[in-house]
Amino acid sequence: MRIFLRATLFALALLSISVGISTPLNAQSSSDDPVDRLTKACESKDYFGCAMLAAVYESGSGGVKKDMKKALELYTTACDGGNNAGCNTLADLYQTGKGVPKDLTKAMVLVTKSCDAKSGEGCARLGNYYFEGRAGTPKDEAKGVELYTKACDLESGLGCSNLGYAYKSGKGVAKDHKKAEELRAKARKFGFNPPWK
Repeated sequence: MRIFLRATLFALALLSISVGISTPLNAQSSSDDPVDRLTKACESKDYFGCAMLAAVYESGSGGVKKDMKKALELYTTACDGGNNAGCNTLADLYQTGKGVPKDLTKAMVLVTKSCDAKSGEGCARLGNYYFEGRAGTPKDEAKGVELYTKACDLESGLGCSNLGYAYKSGKGVAKDHKKAEELRAKARKFGFNPPWK
């Protein structure tokens, strides 16, 4: 899921520019170069553009040399500017120690910030921390279910999928196969295909 989010950020940038969708990303620069447009967007305080540009530097895509230091700087700028994708990705990096010293407390603070800002993805990730006892968080399946419910209500496919799994397995909530299947369908509606059977 982490790689998917970052790849999606870059793909969205290229798509919005190539098809001429009017967004702050392509309104900021007369250049045909997507990386230049993302750079100009970020410089203009378009924090989604900063997150997408960070994904470019993290992956070394678009003819840009891979640069984790620059990617971290851009994800931080995006997160500080209120972009939840930047916060969520930055949390992943701190949780795994990719490009930064592993810092589970910082990861938890970042996903909490994202969830508090009504990011379904942030709430789903925070739910994972509790449901599975990740990032040094004490395992609390009921709290995880509460956060998955919030994520699903915020139209997160991941949140609906995780909530469906909880109902299917009876973890943190009473087993309910009908409810699990309803949530599977809802997750798919929001673009996420649940991996559980």
